[in-house]
Amino acid sequence: MTASSERDLNADAGGAMPEARILADLDRLPTFPTAVAQVLQLTSRPETSAAEIAAAIATDPVLTARLLRVVNSAYFGFPQRISTLHQAVVILGMQAVRLLTISAAAAEFSQQLPLPEGIELDNFWKHSAAVASSTGDIARTLVDCRWDEALVSGLLHDIGIIVMACSIPEQYSEVLEYATQARCHLVTAEQRMLQTDHTRIGSAVGSYWGLPEPLVYAIRFHHSPADAGPHGALAAAVHVANAVTVGAGSRICPATCSTYVNPDVWALLGGLTTGVGPDELRRFSFYLQNNMEKIQDLMARMIAA
Repeated sequence: MTASSERDLNADAGGAMPEARILADLDRLPTFPTAVAQVLQLTSRPETSAAEIAAAIATDPVLTARLLRVVNSAYFGFPQRISTLHQAVVILGMQAVRLLTISAAAAEFSQQLPLPEGIELDNFWKHSAAVASSTGDIARTLVDCRWDEALVSGLLHDIGIIVMACSIPEQYSEVLEYATQARCHLVTAEQRMLQTDHTRIGSAVGSYWGLPEPLVYAIRFHHSPADAGPHGALAAAVHVANAVTVGAGSRICPATCSTYVNPDVWALLGGLTTGVGPDELRRFSFYLQNNMEKIQDLMARMIAA
């Protein structure tokens, strides 16, 4: 690709920069179901009952079906089938159902978008689910990192890729091609050719959806956790989980092949005081590989129509 063609990618025919165009398109994208906003609001109140949460989810039949399929996956391994939302909330807990509701809605959202060549939705969600699982594993050792927020952050960390690919499909296809040919990280290619990247767009989407601040920050800074301020540990957990997942062979496309771990993350994760350090990468990778089949079954149920 020539320098002039790179410059051409930096603005569309109307002269708008790609980031401005993508952000302007957000209100044209499919919205999160009303039930998700209700669940987020309800789970933020300690006095909320399981019946109230179940009733909010039940207003959306598609979301209800997805959640029940996921709850009955091998990943959770319940001996008896869970047949009602109320059972799911009671058994899993409000926060787990909260994260599953967000995840199911995100899967539904992505299936409504036309994607260009080079992005396969199945691979995207398998990678995202694997990162979510690893992020949750890392978060279990952290004092100031909630497990449910870690899982959702891991699952949605690359949602900006889907939105960018949908909003500017031709330009993004060229970015993917450039990253593959140049053997550079996808973020590098995005920044070089579009003057933005999927972390910026993904965090904007998270804010647009009304996701909690820690999730938005983790999405925005999962490639630069030291810049995530008070949410650095969560961003660092996603960063490490992403590297572990790519190392285990799960990736969205050939361009996302980096297993680099920023050395700043170990301090953010507490280092040896919490048991999270470079030596733990092997344990996280071993756990991920042993659970990959269950994770893929979970995601298959999540994205099934």
